[in-house]
Amino acid sequence: MFVAVGVTKHLPLIIIGVCLGIVAMRFIAKQINRLIEKYPLLDVSAHLVIALVGVKMILSYAADIYPDSIVHAIMHAHGLELYTSTLTILIFIIPIIRASWKKR
Repeated sequence: MFVAVGVTKHLPLIIIGVCLGIVAMRFIAKQINRLIEKYPLLDVSAHLVIALVGVKMILSYAADIYPDSIVHAIMHAHGLELYTSTLTILIFIIPIIRASWKKR
């Protein structure tokens, strides 16, 4: 919801987006639970991704406060979003691959 607030000031659009998100989570929750039962390390992966997002948000805030700092340079570096997205995907894929190899 905070992302929607940052993107638009139109309250009806925010409400529709939040409702769609809640409905989507409702339908996907069972599938996610099945995946976590099949691959228990996905639970740890989710916590790691949340921590990664939290660190990135804190660094982004620091970069905005101190525009002449090295943090600002790092947060605005070319390719940072690609690296962060790749790391996030790997954090979720590695436990699945590891569990698949153990079954063999």
